[in-house]
Amino acid sequence: MAFSTLASLFKPKHKQVYTLDSLLMSKMKKLALSDQRILFANQEIFYHKSTHRVALLLYDKLYGIYIFEQKEWSYHDLKNATLQKTQSAEHASNTLAFNAIHTLIKQRVSKFFDQEIPVHNYLLMENLSSFEYEHLEGSIKELLVQERIIFSNLEIDEILKKLHLPKKAPKPLPDAATLLSPLFIQYRIMQENGHVALCNEEQRAFVDKPIEGICNLIAPAKSGKSSLLLLKTLVELHKHQKKIILIKPTKLAKNRFYKKFLSLIENINVTIDLENFTILTPTELIHKHLKKLNFPRLTTEVVIDPILMKKRFFAADLILCDDANLLDQSFVEYLKYLQKKEELLLVNDRNLPADIQLTQSYQKRLKFFMFYKTNPHAKTMLLLRKLLRVSAAEDIAVVCNDQSREKLIEDLNSFVAEEFLVVNANKTKLKKDQKAILLLTYNDIFEISAKHLIIMDLCFTQKDIIHHACSIAQETLHILYEEECYEIKQLKEYYEQSYQE
Repeated sequence: MAFSTLASLFKPKHKQVYTLDSLLMSKMKKLALSDQRILFANQEIFYHKSTHRVALLLYDKLYGIYIFEQKEWSYHDLKNATLQKTQSAEHASNTLAFNAIHTLIKQRVSKFFDQEIPVHNYLLMENLSSFEYEHLEGSIKELLVQERIIFSNLEIDEILKKLHLPKKAPKPLPDAATLLSPLFIQYRIMQENGHVALCNEEQRAFVDKPIEGICNLIAPAKSGKSSLLLLKTLVELHKHQKKIILIKPTKLAKNRFYKKFLSLIENINVTIDLENFTILTPTELIHKHLKKLNFPRLTTEVVIDPILMKKRFFAADLILCDDANLLDQSFVEYLKYLQKKEELLLVNDRNLPADIQLTQSYQKRLKFFMFYKTNPHAKTMLLLRKLLRVSAAEDIAVVCNDQSREKLIEDLNSFVAEEFLVVNANKTKLKKDQKAILLLTYNDIFEISAKHLIIMDLCFTQKDIIHHACSIAQETLHILYEEECYEIKQLKEYYEQSYQE
């Protein structure tokens, strides 16, 4: 009979299989439903050029981080194993596993926090019960410490009792998002208020899902889709070293998005090649293609020359197109042709079924919204004066068409003392300290937000663009119109239904 050594059982396999839907794993998930705990199953930690997989990690705000190494050992495996104590095995007697992941986690969290974060190691034994363990040889029990093993037959309260054997952390520990975001940077979302959040389950599913061919992500406003594109880019650059282009509608949106990406990758100790990542507007991508063909640049906005749909060129391994529903449809069809042999991720393409869908929106309920049937220009002046009594100029934005904006500029020069900024999203760089009312057209609304929004000229404007424009309002929304139209009726129905729920 062939005998295996216990040291060889500890040796990691080249390709480990992690059972995430087992009975024991189900118990662990139920255990993590407490407000004090969060569970990550079968996830990866990125560090420099490497990727380290963790079978199961549990964070308990009172006790610290628990690392679970999943082992498929059965009673038969262990009773036939011979005990050969090597240096590796002696490490195992202390930690029940090799120290690599434990050390890595310690290093990552200690860099960001000025307090000791407890890290505890356990084994998940799917194929070994506590009763079978009692019949193992004493020397093996000495190596595999019973208190640090989660057996297949344990109930949730018995598992919890084992997890609470270590002492509680001496000082209050950070919340889960703050503590775990340096570990799982691929799930780290930087919010507008500067706080850090972790992806929810469906967001993590998107980040983890491989992109094959043409994929379509359907997501509502404020679902975090733009942040997820940043994370998806990070994952693809780190794990697969792909050449990536991300499409944003305007230069302003592109510049703001790139700053967010640089903020995301700052101080994360992950090696990526920034030369493989480019953010382009639709016009800029078309110009790259025209240049390859020695054709002249566009003299107007997005126009797809028929020759571009016949002569492809390699643009990138992967193109990510945000807000496909807000772009010219001919450009979206051009992307599909361009990437038919590579990979393309579209966000909210209304002509394709969803390959993955986000359902949860983090859109905050407005404090106030109102529809005004009135003279839009005169009402805008009155609303601006009223809002400026209680809010700063930089908290206010007006969205309208080009003609209305020209008229507003004249009125504002005469009747409003505060500064205003005429935004041209293809030229303007907004400064953080810009103290001015924003005057926007529907082409300038991308990557913009405002506490108070005044919006007009909705009739004959595309439904998706109207909803995107309204979504930039954080506190109050004022919809101005002169005559009822189909778009106004639809918007009224939407808000009345949304705020009755």
